[in-house]
Amino acid sequence: MSSQFVDADVFLGMHSPDEDTRIACKNLFVHHFEDGLRMLLEDVGICDDVLWNESREVQDAYYPFMDVLHSTMPIQRMTFSESAFAALEDVPRELTWHERLSLATLEGEDAKLYTLSTEMRNASPRAISVDTFRGDERSFPEGLEGLYQTSLVFRTKK
Repeated sequence: MSSQFVDADVFLGMHSPDEDTRIACKNLFVHHFEDGLRMLLEDVGICDDVLWNESREVQDAYYPFMDVLHSTMPIQRMTFSESAFAALEDVPRELTWHERLSLATLEGEDAKLYTLSTEMRNASPRAISVDTFRGDERSFPEGLEGLYQTSLVFRTKK
Protein backbone atom coordinates (compact mmCIF):
# COMPACT_ATOMS: atom_id res chain seq x y z
CA MET A 1 0.00 0.00 0.00
CA SER A 2 1.20 3.44 -0.85
CA SER A 3 2.41 5.71 1.93
CA GLN A 4 0.67 8.62 0.26
CA PHE A 5 -2.39 10.19 1.89
CA VAL A 6 -4.98 12.44 0.26
CA ASP A 7 -7.36 14.73 2.07
CA ALA A 8 -10.97 15.59 1.29
CA ASP A 9 -9.93 18.68 -0.69
CA VAL A 10 -7.92 16.53 -3.11
CA PHE A 11 -10.64 13.89 -3.40
CA LEU A 12 -13.27 16.55 -4.04
CA GLY A 13 -10.74 18.36 -6.22
CA MET A 14 -11.42 15.76 -8.92
CA HIS A 15 -14.64 17.77 -9.35
CA SER A 16 -13.18 21.26 -9.01
CA PRO A 17 -14.60 24.01 -11.23
CA ASP A 18 -10.96 24.97 -11.90
CA GLU A 19 -9.89 22.67 -14.74
CA ASP A 20 -6.17 22.68 -13.84
CA THR A 21 -6.98 21.63 -10.26
CA ARG A 22 -9.54 19.05 -11.40
CA ILE A 23 -7.09 17.44 -13.81
CA ALA A 24 -4.19 17.46 -11.32
CA CYS A 25 -6.32 15.80 -8.63
CA LYS A 26 -7.72 13.25 -11.09
CA ASN A 27 -4.26 12.51 -12.49
CA LEU A 28 -2.97 11.86 -8.96
CA PHE A 29 -5.66 9.19 -8.48
CA VAL A 30 -5.04 7.68 -11.92
CA HIS A 31 -1.28 7.60 -11.21
CA HIS A 32 -1.81 5.80 -7.88
CA PHE A 33 -4.66 3.58 -9.10
CA GLU A 34 -2.64 0.36 -8.81
CA ASP A 35 -0.57 1.06 -5.68
CA GLY A 36 -3.36 2.89 -3.86
CA LEU A 37 -3.66 5.80 -1.51
CA ARG A 38 -4.59 6.34 2.12
CA MET A 39 -7.42 8.52 3.32
CA LEU A 40 -8.55 9.32 6.83
CA LEU A 41 -12.15 8.35 7.59
CA GLU A 42 -12.75 11.94 8.68
CA ASP A 43 -11.93 13.03 5.11
CA VAL A 44 -14.26 10.38 3.67
CA GLY A 45 -17.00 11.79 5.91
CA ILE A 46 -16.24 15.35 4.82
CA CYS A 47 -16.68 14.29 1.18
CA ASP A 48 -19.99 12.60 1.99
CA ASP A 49 -21.19 15.66 3.89
CA VAL A 50 -20.51 17.85 0.86
CA LEU A 51 -22.37 15.48 -1.47
CA TRP A 52 -25.33 15.00 0.86
CA ASN A 53 -26.00 18.72 0.49
CA GLU A 54 -26.40 18.32 -3.27
CA SER A 55 -29.62 17.45 -5.08
CA ARG A 56 -30.68 13.82 -5.39
CA GLU A 57 -29.95 14.00 -9.14
CA VAL A 58 -26.37 15.14 -8.54
CA GLN A 59 -25.86 12.44 -5.90
CA ASP A 60 -27.21 9.76 -8.25
CA ALA A 61 -24.75 10.87 -10.94
CA TYR A 62 -21.79 11.16 -8.55
CA TYR A 63 -22.00 8.18 -6.17
CA PRO A 64 -21.56 5.36 -8.74
CA PHE A 65 -18.12 6.81 -9.56
CA MET A 66 -17.13 7.16 -5.91
CA ASP A 67 -18.44 3.69 -4.99
CA VAL A 68 -16.61 1.95 -7.84
CA LEU A 69 -13.42 3.96 -7.23
CA HIS A 70 -13.38 3.00 -3.54
CA SER A 71 -14.04 -0.67 -4.33
CA THR A 72 -11.60 -1.09 -7.26
CA MET A 73 -8.71 1.14 -6.20
CA PRO A 74 -6.83 0.13 -3.05
CA ILE A 75 -7.77 3.11 -0.90
CA GLN A 76 -6.92 2.38 2.71
CA ARG A 77 -9.39 4.22 4.92
CA MET A 78 -7.85 4.89 8.33
CA THR A 79 -8.81 6.33 11.69
CA PHE A 80 -6.75 8.78 13.70
CA SER A 81 -4.19 6.81 15.70
CA GLU A 82 -3.11 7.22 19.30
CA SER A 83 0.30 8.33 18.01
CA ALA A 84 -1.43 11.12 16.04
CA PHE A 85 -2.92 12.51 19.23
CA ALA A 86 0.48 12.26 20.92
CA ALA A 87 2.12 14.20 18.06
CA LEU A 88 -0.34 17.12 18.19
CA GLU A 89 2.12 19.22 20.19
CA ASP A 90 4.44 19.26 17.18
CA VAL A 91 1.80 20.67 14.81
CA PRO A 92 1.08 24.41 14.57
CA ARG A 93 -1.96 25.43 16.60
CA GLU A 94 -3.23 27.93 14.03
CA LEU A 95 -4.53 25.06 11.88
CA THR A 96 -7.98 23.52 12.42
CA TRP A 97 -8.24 20.43 14.62
CA HIS A 98 -8.80 18.29 11.56
CA GLU A 99 -5.74 19.73 9.80
CA ARG A 100 -3.63 19.31 12.93
CA LEU A 101 -4.69 15.68 13.37
CA SER A 102 -4.12 14.98 9.68
CA LEU A 103 -0.55 16.28 9.87
CA ALA A 104 0.05 14.55 13.20
CA THR A 105 -1.02 11.25 11.60
CA LEU A 106 1.97 11.54 9.27
CA GLU A 107 4.39 11.78 12.19
CA GLY A 108 4.80 8.06 12.94
CA GLU A 109 4.65 7.16 9.27
CA ASP A 110 7.00 7.54 6.36
CA ALA A 111 4.19 9.27 4.51
CA LYS A 112 3.18 12.40 2.63
CA LEU A 113 -0.20 14.09 2.43
CA TYR A 114 -1.40 15.52 -0.86
CA THR A 115 -3.50 18.58 -0.08
CA LEU A 116 -4.80 21.72 -1.74
CA SER A 117 -4.40 23.58 1.57
CA THR A 118 -1.64 26.18 1.42
CA GLU A 119 -1.77 26.46 5.24
CA MET A 120 -1.05 22.75 5.68
CA ARG A 121 1.73 22.82 3.09
CA ASN A 122 3.29 25.82 4.86
CA ALA A 123 3.03 24.04 8.22
CA SER A 124 4.69 20.75 7.23
CA PRO A 125 7.13 19.52 4.60
CA ARG A 126 5.10 16.28 4.59
CA ALA A 127 2.09 18.12 3.16
CA ILE A 128 2.61 18.46 -0.57
CA SER A 129 0.89 19.96 -3.58
CA VAL A 130 -0.79 18.12 -6.44
CA ASP A 131 1.04 20.40 -8.88
CA THR A 132 3.32 17.62 -10.13
CA PHE A 133 0.22 15.95 -11.57
CA ARG A 134 -0.81 18.94 -13.70
CA GLY A 135 -0.79 18.50 -17.46
CA ASP A 136 -2.71 16.39 -19.93
CA GLU A 137 -5.70 14.61 -18.43
CA ARG A 138 -5.18 10.89 -17.89
CA SER A 139 -7.99 8.34 -17.86
CA PHE A 140 -9.22 5.91 -15.27
CA PRO A 141 -9.53 2.27 -16.34
CA GLU A 142 -12.36 1.50 -18.76
CA GLY A 143 -15.75 1.56 -17.07
CA LEU A 144 -14.59 3.79 -14.25
CA GLU A 145 -13.74 6.60 -16.68
CA GLY A 146 -17.32 6.63 -17.96
CA LEU A 147 -18.64 6.84 -14.39
CA TYR A 148 -16.21 9.68 -13.71
CA GLN A 149 -17.38 11.62 -16.76
CA THR A 150 -21.01 11.21 -15.63
CA SER A 151 -20.07 12.32 -12.11
CA LEU A 152 -18.78 15.64 -13.44
CA VAL A 153 -22.33 16.98 -13.19
CA PHE A 154 -21.12 17.70 -9.62
CA ARG A 155 -18.61 20.50 -9.21
CA THR A 156 -17.28 21.76 -5.89
CA LYS A 157 -18.05 25.29 -4.82
CA LYS A 158 -14.34 26.17 -4.44
